[in-house]
Amino acid sequence: MTNRFLAPHIALMIAIGVGFVPTAASAQALFFHVDGGPGDRQAYYSNTLVMDRTPPSETFNLSLIGIKQIDVTIIHENAGKPELTMLRMQFECPSMYAMAAGKGDKAIPKSAPVRMRIGEGSVMLRRDLQNEEIPPGSWVTTNDPAMLKARKLACNEAEVKQAMSDSYRNQRFDMAAFNAKLRPFGLTEGIMVLAETTWSEQVELSWSRLWRGSKRPDPTGKFSRPATDAERAEAAAKMAVLTKELETLTSQIRGKYEQSTKNLAAGFEFDEAAAKLRGDRKPRGIEAQLLMVWQAKPEEDVFAKMGPALVSNSGDLRILSYGQQYDNRVLVGSTSGATWVEGTYKSCDVQFVTIPDRSGVRRVADVRISVGASGDGWLGVNTGDACGELLQAPGN
Repeated sequence: MTNRFLAPHIALMIAIGVGFVPTAASAQALFFHVDGGPGDRQAYYSNTLVMDRTPPSETFNLSLIGIKQIDVTIIHENAGKPELTMLRMQFECPSMYAMAAGKGDKAIPKSAPVRMRIGEGSVMLRRDLQNEEIPPGSWVTTNDPAMLKARKLACNEAEVKQAMSDSYRNQRFDMAAFNAKLRPFGLTEGIMVLAETTWSEQVELSWSRLWRGSKRPDPTGKFSRPATDAERAEAAAKMAVLTKELETLTSQIRGKYEQSTKNLAAGFEFDEAAAKLRGDRKPRGIEAQLLMVWQAKPEEDVFAKMGPALVSNSGDLRILSYGQQYDNRVLVGSTSGATWVEGTYKSCDVQFVTIPDRSGVRRVADVRISVGASGDGWLGVNTGDACGELLQAPGN
């Protein structure tokens, strides 16, 4: 897509779209791309929820690549294409480890091309208004402008949401300020924040504002004639069923939601206690990576994964120690009577420091690793090499 297509549509939406600019309390979607010429245009929308789809094995293998998923809805003008397509787009992004190590740009370039695939749950709405599932796809490399933008939205989820939050002023949304905050991430063309989050709203928005005056395909006749009494009654009945289901679901999850909120608050409280325990000590390297996956895990999880430990207590602190060593040193002698040691010695000690949370449950607050080595020509020791199987992730 080129600017000559996007610019007039953005200008049109700004000129006539004051009513659909969201407030801070509303649900939100993004209009981020349009391409094609009259009669074959496509409008691209996304939600603001990004899911992490990185396999757990890759997460703990400290890969520089993570997988992020974002839902992208494409509204089609061409009668030969579906009414809309909703794609669960998965993109390769810099992982949290790459970002923490300052290797984000090196792991995944900001520029084209990008690696992506279609995830499970994608669907198209045909012109006869019937849904058709789209099967998951394989990884492909593309230079498609829309996918370049979608990847930037997915890989910079936290920054996009922060820019959104910072752009609300006096209960109104400053679209210019929002777009200015996105430019450092390569999103240099206009992106609109919308309150229209459902398929039907985005279809209506595309036809009534983007493509005003263009004839909408209507093979079923449902868009060119008023609904019949029977159709209205059927819709009302379906809505009543959905409303009842929603009320039941709301009742069921309210208690769980309230408990989750309490658990979240307790989690923040524990994180603060753990940070206070570590004080000025800044875990780095493998220590920091282990702490990222182990912090706040119950002490029982450590025993379940690592087995029995050497346990020591000091006040509220409990230290669970695990160690291993490798030693192939031998004493060598010569005919002259001289002796020396050949071979190497490596040792690793991993300590999980636990403290009680507000409920008295002991959880991991710190992970400390100590390694050592000796031997002819040995100038240092690699932590991963020395510790090996002691560097474990929680769970299976």
